[in-house]
Amino acid sequence: MRRVGKLCGLHFLVAIFGLASLAKADPPAGSGATECMFYFPDQSLGVCRAVSVTAARDLVHTAQILPLDQTGTIVGRGDAKEQVRKVFDNLAEVLTDARSDVSQVVKLNAYVRDASVSSEVYGRLAEMYHGNAKPAVTFVATRLQNPDAMVAVDAVAIVPGSATDKARFGQSRKYAPSSASSFGILAAGPRVYISGQAEKGDGTLADGTTKTLESLVKSLKYCGLERDNIVQLKGFMAPMSDAPAVEKAVAKFFDGATAPPLILVEWKAGSLPIEIELVASSPKVQNRPTVEYLTPPELKKSPVYSRIVRVNSPRVVYISGLVARKEGQSGAEEVRAMFPILDETLKAAGSDLEHMVKATYYVADAEVSAELNKVRPEYYNPDRPPAASKAEVTGIGLRGHRVTMDMIAVPK
Repeated sequence: MRRVGKLCGLHFLVAIFGLASLAKADPPAGSGATECMFYFPDQSLGVCRAVSVTAARDLVHTAQILPLDQTGTIVGRGDAKEQVRKVFDNLAEVLTDARSDVSQVVKLNAYVRDASVSSEVYGRLAEMYHGNAKPAVTFVATRLQNPDAMVAVDAVAIVPGSATDKARFGQSRKYAPSSASSFGILAAGPRVYISGQAEKGDGTLADGTTKTLESLVKSLKYCGLERDNIVQLKGFMAPMSDAPAVEKAVAKFFDGATAPPLILVEWKAGSLPIEIELVASSPKVQNRPTVEYLTPPELKKSPVYSRIVRVNSPRVVYISGLVARKEGQSGAEEVRAMFPILDETLKAAGSDLEHMVKATYYVADAEVSAELNKVRPEYYNPDRPPAASKAEVTGIGLRGHRVTMDMIAVPK
């Protein structure tokens, strides 16, 4: 497999969205033939546009993993290639501790300093994944908790073997800066996605984190769940130098018990101290719809996102971060160009716009953020929009583009 050099935005977009072919083949090693289906794989970049996964297996959700050694020291300072190598080595060790491995990864999120680091990530993925079995991948450019880190990742991977009936957590080697778990296990079966919530508290990051977690647990209880059902937390906050205050508040909130894995992304335009979204395991309940779009009575319903989505489907579809095919467009053109790609991808995976369950929108400026708000009502059924979070960030890790959509769906 050839090494990918520095890629321009157009090269990437043509490769993954223009020339890639539809495929349903080559499940990860060790998994059953029907456990994964892969759509629009790209051999040179090591990614698929979408991966459909059975809900009959446990799924590892990792923390945000950095290129650290076992003492917590950065590896390869100033060397993007070396840091990418180290971060994937660390991911492999965390997944091994979770009784999985890198061949089982179905979704990967990469957090990079800038687009040049994204090229190194693509190169590494192309070396790691052969055939059609490749993960769906989303990029975002953001500052990381270690100021010398140029890249971090988190992943979702299948756990081969017998499934469990509840969420569980594990500590791995110290490759994530947080004191929370290194990974959480999403038990086979139903799961719940809760949109980003934000509470002001006393205005400090620590109290805002605590109050937001309290609000999220209240939403969980509306679904008959408790805090120990939480599998992973993702927070959007600023500045990243204050991340230790968030970690401390999370650890205190879980009162000595193992806290779920935590991912932090620095945003640029948050009106409140922090916004947090989560995924949780849910017990199996007979005779439920494939997807339930829920709004707790104390929260206001929105036509463009659901407060809670409970998924009872036997399959889930992870979609790579989608971007427009062309570079340098206006905000309106760039946003509108993504939805036909989304529609095409959903159809290939046997889904549609009314079966999306989770969306994370990364926007690089206020113009595309405002356009996204305008466009979504044109595409979404107001009774069935996905759970969602939107964050204005430094960039999306791809030159010439300012917005990406990271989506999860289920088949019709």
